[in-house]
Amino acid sequence: PRPTWTGPWPPATHLRWHERSLRLAESLPLAPHQRMSLRVTAMSALLELGEESGWVLAEEIGEDEPTPQIALERARSGVNAGDAAMRWGFYGAARSRLTSAIDIASRHGYQVIRHMAQVTLLHVDYFTGTWEGLAERARECAGAVGEPACRVEALLVTARLGLGTADGDREAGDLLRTVREESQRRGMIALWLESSAALAQLRLADGDAGDALALTDDGMRLVLDKGIWVWATEIAPVRMAALTATGQVAEAERAVDALGAGLRGRRMAAPQAALEECRAVLAEGRGDLDAAVRAWDTAARAWARLPRPYSAARARQNVDRCLRAAGGTRRGGRRGYGVLLCPSGREVGRLMLDGMTNRQIARELFLVLDRANAVAATADVR
Repeated sequence: PRPTWTGPWPPATHLRWHERSLRLAESLPLAPHQRMSLRVTAMSALLELGEESGWVLAEEIGEDEPTPQIALERARSGVNAGDAAMRWGFYGAARSRLTSAIDIASRHGYQVIRHMAQVTLLHVDYFTGTWEGLAERARECAGAVGEPACRVEALLVTARLGLGTADGDREAGDLLRTVREESQRRGMIALWLESSAALAQLRLADGDAGDALALTDDGMRLVLDKGIWVWATEIAPVRMAALTATGQVAEAERAVDALGAGLRGRRMAAPQAALEECRAVLAEGRGDLDAAVRAWDTAARAWARLPRPYSAARARQNVDRCLRAAGGTRRGGRRGYGVLLCPSGREVGRLMLDGMTNRQIARELFLVLDRANAVAATADVR
């Protein structure tokens, strides 16, 4: 099983015990597959703690499969390293490792490992915008997979794909609540944080910032208290949005400062992109629209590099929204849109033509509801 870190100890304590266990293992008369199993577990622990040394161990696992037991550990390494690569924001590496794990597990008949890799690959496809046929695959996995952890992750992907679609939010919200409860009960921290964040986004779009704050309170506290920054990607931006929406800008500033300090010098592409989004949200919360435009532009570029196209597109929409709120101009000479709709306004118009309500449009574009109403009111849709 993948390790979880819900106790009161900081990463340094886990690392000390990790090093002691490795030293002890070196002195034991272990079979090759047992020694490899310990290396895979060590790699998984280091990567979840955000330690670069985990990638060194991942490379040392090798590609040989001299016995079925070694093949099992290689497949397990591919699943765990693939999941970690997804969390760190290395989506190409994640896809490669997960595909390899599926191949090994299929050849040797390791069905649980194969299902785990397939479901994690669904998640990678969701993040990278590879959405063609994804909803059907996710539903099939959720219904066919017997492993509870796999089913929960497949349900999460299904729910996130349903957000922002006409008549899909209620069903998606129900699924997200199921995922949140089940992942918390089973100690699946990353899935609990992601489902909490997605539910909080729904509440923000409905204008209920207080509920969004409550949904993200425990998760963000866990990230900050533990200092496991790879967990921040999904929860931190929506937490900052909830804090600023409720006037708690000072607390948002402290959280962004802590996140920035924790990520300094770390090669974590997805948490770094989330940090840029947090900074953009904070700039808006301070009322500095000029800084917000620049910050949202930086966030859009960071998401696009991963790539996470939906997150990048949402950030670009917020660039245009901030420009509109500032009167369509910013320093550096970017022109205003005048009486024409800015790109976000045109997108609102398109969604209106698709039959969406303003509330659904807000969820689609990650706008607060009153802002969606204001832009929709100006949209001359013909």
